[in-house]
Amino acid sequence: MHSAWVGNVDRTAARPLLMDFKLVSVGPSEWDLVSTAVKMTTTGAVTEAEYAEFCETYGLCCSIRLGSGTADARG
Repeated sequence: MHSAWVGNVDRTAARPLLMDFKLVSVGPSEWDLVSTAVKMTTTGAVTEAEYAEFCETYGLCCSIRLGSGTADARG
């Protein structure tokens, strides 16, 4: 698991580049999406379109949706 939120991803001409590996650990890939989902759901700092692109670029067929105090992985 990488702390893959938009602040740790640099867009390069070739491909997205993950940065900041000081807190890397092992876990479900979906956990990487939670921080960005929180930014979309709570502050609006990430739009739905940006989040969808982030999930697609990350390579997961599902996204994390937050609401009513719970998180769902939807595909």
